[in-house]
Amino acid sequence: MDPSIKLHLGRYRRFLWEGPSLLVVLGEFTEVAISKKLYDERHNIKPTSAAVAKGLNRFMGAPMLAVVSRAEREAWGWTGTLPGAESGFFCGIEPEGMVCGRVRSASAEQAAVFLQQQKAGGPLVQSHYEPLSRDPVKAVSRYFKQVEQVPTRIVLDDDCSGVLVQALPDGDFSQVEELPEEKLLELFRQMAGRGELKSLHEVVLFYECRCDDEMILEMITSLPSGQRSELWGSESSLTVECPRCGREYTIQRP
Repeated sequence: MDPSIKLHLGRYRRFLWEGPSLLVVLGEFTEVAISKKLYDERHNIKPTSAAVAKGLNRFMGAPMLAVVSRAEREAWGWTGTLPGAESGFFCGIEPEGMVCGRVRSASAEQAAVFLQQQKAGGPLVQSHYEPLSRDPVKAVSRYFKQVEQVPTRIVLDDDCSGVLVQALPDGDFSQVEELPEEKLLELFRQMAGRGELKSLHEVVLFYECRCDDEMILEMITSLPSGQRSELWGSESSLTVECPRCGREYTIQRP
């Protein structure tokens, strides 16, 4: 990453609500959205419609809260096609706080969410499940119900900042289970402001992608020989989009 680039950092904080034993994460997405806009402009990534862009931001905002709920830093990759949606989404999060995302072409008839997780030095863990909602936040939240089976709520505001609240073992989720979304977010912002939550950890997240020429070339050369031949055809160069952020690369034939 170019050291001259100014990063706009989103503040994400993990708390404990000690009484009912609930884990709470509060996150500020606004600066991350600024970073994404500047990244896209810097690399000439074509803008999408406002509605699709908002969907992508929500598909990034929810996993960003979720990853901060972990005690250990992890690399996450979320890929989702939601029911009735014309576009799919990808969100990648690196242990050092780098976040990227892109809109994907996808068939709405194949609604599914895939998640890859990996701790430093650990194995790659893969999960998949069927989302029941077109809302990206509800689709991400369903992971905790369907796969981890942990009571969890995620709420984002219009700027895609928000809160994740999750029951710890033997935690009492009843106080927040049915609370309207706007009241849930307001409650925890106020409690954090008054110092009523025990601070556990704070991280900053920012929008960038780890792609470079070497990564894209390796992606091409790792394909089976038949696929490589079909891809290259008679061309001496290829223009390839990074599957994580949509940035275009021109690769010369070896």
